Amino acid sequence: MQNKEINEQNKHFTHLTYKDRVRIEELLKHNVSFSKIARELGRSKSTIVDEINRNSRYQDKHLSTKLKAKGYDADGAEYFAHQRWYAKSTQRLKLSHHWQKVINEYLANGYSLMQISQGTRVPYSVNSLYNYAKHNLINFTHKKYRIKRKYDVRSTQSDSKFFIKRSIETRSERVNQRLEFGHWEADGVESPQGIKPLVITFVERQTRFMVAIKAHSKSGHDVAEVTRMFLRRYARYVKSITYDRGNEFANAENMLILESIYKLKVYFATPYASYERGSNEERNRQFRKYFPKGTKFNHVTQEQINRATMLINDKPMGKLGWHSPEHKFTVHQVQIDRKVNNKHTTTKKD
Repeated sequence: MQNKEINEQNKHFTHLTYKDRVRIEELLKHNVSFSKIARELGRSKSTIVDEINRNSRYQDKHLSTKLKAKGYDADGAEYFAHQRWYAKSTQRLKLSHHWQKVINEYLANGYSLMQISQGTRVPYSVNSLYNYAKHNLINFTHKKYRIKRKYDVRSTQSDSKFFIKRSIETRSERVNQRLEFGHWEADGVESPQGIKPLVITFVERQTRFMVAIKAHSKSGHDVAEVTRMFLRRYARYVKSITYDRGNEFANAENMLILESIYKLKVYFATPYASYERGSNEERNRQFRKYFPKGTKFNHVTQEQINRATMLINDKPMGKLGWHSPEHKFTVHQVQIDRKVNNKHTTTKKD
């Protein structure tokens, strides 16, 4: 009984090595029984029997294991085992036509392999998707790594009182840490030089939800008109907006709408420090996948812009627990709408 317990403890549930196979060959030549071979190698008897049946040079189904043992040699067994492993590994690469089509559609819409694996119903791991890409089974090409630029943070001593009062440094730490919903960043995505129309993007910091609206030009009036359009729909979900340090955003008409009419906090980032509006910059990069640099926005409709932002907002993000910005924003939207409606109901009753 003690020997049996020791043998059970010594069994290793790992694949046989070439060294193990050499030893099996030697012991078989000396007519050692399968049980004794198993004990010497610390394996079960069934492992030794299976090894001989599978990897002997004699593969006739009608032959007994003892006869097959006479055709067993380590080199041949190693070759057969490797061939079997290779056949199984290539079977794992099988990708159904349906999922291949679905994955390629996601890739065409700008999804990363991580987003497809973690944020959709595609039943494949990231490693599997990279493996399919390696074997050209899906339409994926590796992107060049972005070069991290050294940002030029220049002195702001010459800033006017207007910008000092509304500096991003006066923004609360809760907003900086994304602990509150309703704080947005905004910037412009421009056409080539000489083309006036541009797109102004607004990004909610906590959910990364993006809104993009076409402006006729960078003039104060046109930018203010875009601000009006944005706030008519989203004012209920806006507490503050952080802008790039551009004169088009600091114009009197735009500030009147934001601070006097809608009573919102307005902040301006430090010059040459776009990293202070990281969410906006990242979403703009996603936007540029649909409208690359050089796009003339006078030939782009608002419907096309809405389509691109919808696709961007629908992509799951790791920072959001593999939920999409659209989902996260809608959750907050419903909560706020419910509170406002309850207040109106209470006021009417009073």
